Amino acid sequence: MLLRKNDSGRSIVEMLGVLAIMGVITVMGISGYSQAIGKINRNNTVEQVIKLAQETRGLFAGRATYNEDDTKTNSYDIATNLLSKMGLKLENPYGQKYTVDSFGSAGANPGFVITIPGVSQDDCLYFTTMAWNDTLTDQDPHSTISNKAYSDCDQEGGNNVISVYFR
Repeated sequence: MLLRKNDSGRSIVEMLGVLAIMGVITVMGISGYSQAIGKINRNNTVEQVIKLAQETRGLFAGRATYNEDDTKTNSYDIATNLLSKMGLKLENPYGQKYTVDSFGSAGANPGFVITIPGVSQDDCLYFTTMAWNDTLTDQDPHSTISNKAYSDCDQEGGNNVISVYFR
């Protein structure tokens, strides 16, 4: 009696090979997806910071400071007091809230700072090397406030926080 070899199935080695290939493809897909989401978050953050900066400058056009009253010299929470009342979205793409605070006084380089909490280390590098001066090209030529902007990255409570300073 002859024994017949049954070739109708797959071997375990073939199945393991297919699973390994599927695993590699999945890892590549997840990596590409993460990079795409990171780029979307960066682009959305830049758009929102520019909008917040333009709205803040518009609200205080012709004024000597970014405070409620030009005679005040302390920090003023612009985001809570004005921008949120205008219906601007204050939550950043990283799931935390922007803050917009004033600093300085009339004649002493007044300005405002927009903070972006919850960013990754890679995004810290991206935002700190960005040319923020080029983002606000529509400044009022009669304004006494300069068009200088810069940013830095700090760690607060284990989170990276970007601060973008506008003068």
